Amino acid sequence: MDSQYIGAKFYSKSDLSIGWNLEKAEKIINVFDETNTGYTTNNILEMYNICLLFDSKVMLQSWSEEYYRKLTSVANSFRPIIGRFFSDIDYLCIKTFYPEISIHYRDSFWDVFETYKIYKNISPEEFISLLEIFNVPLYIILEHKDIVQYYNNEISDYMKQSKSSADILISHHLASKERNHKIYYIPSALQTNRRIEII
Repeated sequence: MDSQYIGAKFYSKSDLSIGWNLEKAEKIINVFDETNTGYTTNNILEMYNICLLFDSKVMLQSWSEEYYRKLTSVANSFRPIIGRFFSDIDYLCIKTFYPEISIHYRDSFWDVFETYKIYKNISPEEFISLLEIFNVPLYIILEHKDIVQYYNNEISDYMKQSKSSADILISHHLASKERNHKIYYIPSALQTNRRIEII
């Protein structure tokens, strides 16, 4: 797998690609070897997405209930593998493997970063360094409430310099009443008058 790998991915329960991605997940599950310990970050992020696919409770029409339960059981066995993989991740680890993460899974990495509380192992200075080194899109970070709260002041300062902040703030304030709009968590440290100045 490399940074161009396109594996199974969960977008939403109603996304039109869910059937196609369940087919991909099925192939991964059917060749899963529980004795394998040589997982790459992309392998793990694909497993994470497969868990989300089966959490959605959507199944293909070609699957029997028994077969679906079997697939779900294997998918659930991915969770401790994912947890172990990310349990000791630190700044240097992320700097090493982040360039190899598939573009397809970059947003999933930040989901995992939040879900598994990896941020507790990353200092504020290291976090901002990652954003700058890898040019992480600001909107991806702002979709994660816990990350924004943890790095409140640092993200606020970062937004004062980011060229994408104005678009995000406009979207946040003007589209907030629309159905199915993208939710952004703006750091509370970014005061109203500073938001206006950015816009």
